[in-house]
Amino acid sequence: MGGDDGELTIGSGFAVKDAGEWIKSITAITVDGVKYSNVGELDYRNKVKENQYGFTWGMLKIRRPNNNKKEVALVLESSIYKSYTIIFDNSSPYSADIISMEETKKVQNTEPAFTEARYNTAYGVHEIIINPKREDLLKSTAVKMFVKGRDGTYKEVVNKSIKVKTGIVEITDYNNKYYPTALGNLIVEGENEVKI
Repeated sequence: MGGDDGELTIGSGFAVKDAGEWIKSITAITVDGVKYSNVGELDYRNKVKENQYGFTWGMLKIRRPNNNKKEVALVLESSIYKSYTIIFDNSSPYSADIISMEETKKVQNTEPAFTEARYNTAYGVHEIIINPKREDLLKSTAVKMFVKGRDGTYKEVVNKSIKVKTGIVEITDYNNKYYPTALGNLIVEGENEVKI
């Protein structure tokens, strides 16, 4: 984890499984007890400011706290992967050595993830509506889909047509009424048990 120029930087070489995808799935960050806000995509002209984080070139940028504490807690919450609590050394402005890192146990949300599945004829896509009470899912930028097989285990469906937009999961492959998507039918017609 880099720590120069007032920013923490986490890239695809970070020590978690599928680090590049994990970075994209970050939905909330807390540093030293302060909840940070996501400013989205950054470019060379703008940097993260106090209590902010953002993304650039596949990396996560987090504004360092304005202190020189020896131990600072950084909590990274992911929508679909593991979440982590990292304790790092903030005493030097040029580095951010990790002291410890452990998986953060998530509090189970009892609200259903989705409220409706439908076929949107105007856009020719299947849509799964995310429950507005599930703030953790509404912030998601990535999604995984699993279908239960005959043996009772879930298999991941790898398909680039599954996308997340604000409050909606869209499935767009073969998106016309004459040749509806098999993935969409699994959900909309309830032919199989699906987890997203």
